[in-house]
Amino acid sequence: MTNRTLSHTRNIQVQAYERDDGLWDIEAHLTDKKHFELGTPDRALIATDEYLHDMSLRISIDLDMNIREVDAGMVDTPYRRCPEVLASYQRLLGVVIGPGWQREIKQRLGGVEGCTHLRELLGPMATVAYQAVTDAVYRPVDYRQNPQVFKPLIDSCYGLSQSGDVIPRLWPEFIEQN
Repeated sequence: MTNRTLSHTRNIQVQAYERDDGLWDIEAHLTDKKHFELGTPDRALIATDEYLHDMSLRISIDLDMNIREVDAGMVDTPYRRCPEVLASYQRLLGVVIGPGWQREIKQRLGGVEGCTHLRELLGPMATVAYQAVTDAVYRPVDYRQNPQVFKPLIDSCYGLSQSGDVIPRLWPEFIEQN
């Protein structure tokens, strides 16, 4: 095996919380760490035990996937001015996570209108939001007893392809006949 030296570590964690007021908090946290000392114009020395980026984003959504609250934060950034963009994330209020999501993010927060790192978190946050809300809506449903609920998932990914073994095994009635 070729010798390697670790250079960079990025950690992203996304979690969903069901609130007692009917909303869902989707929280994401991103850290970047270099494994060598680094300096920027605004941070003379970033030691190997310090973060280059330490940022977080929270969106609160309702069951219709409508963003009702937004909170963005930056603890560590390479440049002093980075946190000045945080207020821009309020532009997400009222946006619905669904078709056109990525286009809407780019339109509202693309380029200098947002932070690349926080913007990147919104993709995984949407996925976690879907997982959480789907769990809430369908939690009492056993897919073997009520497969109609899961019909929209057919052909949504490789694992749930009609040509695979899962759909014919679980829901043979949904296999399209050519």
